[in-house]
Amino acid sequence: MHIIKSLQRKIYKNAVEKGLWDDTTVIDVAEHIIDECDEFIEAINENKMFYRVNGEPCGIAIELADIVILALCLAEKLNIDLYEFIKIKHDYNTVRTWD
Repeated sequence: MHIIKSLQRKIYKNAVEKGLWDDTTVIDVAEHIIDECDEFIEAINENKMFYRVNGEPCGIAIELADIVILALCLAEKLNIDLYEFIKIKHDYNTVRTWD
């Protein structure tokens, strides 16, 4: 098993154990990803890569990590091997052109 699949399983397991999927729909998580994207943009505007506030990690890197964590969790919930689809999309991107 590759590291991405292993990580998405670990992240999803933690979310389930904490009850985060008890009343949460796939749409809820998708909307949460959008919220995290907004926080990521705010962090970019603050131009702070990483810092802590009362022990809580903050900054650009953390907000980007939040987006990836949610995407991995959602992929596991939907039984998507994200690694395989990242490879497919990357392979396509290597031959596509942008206007």
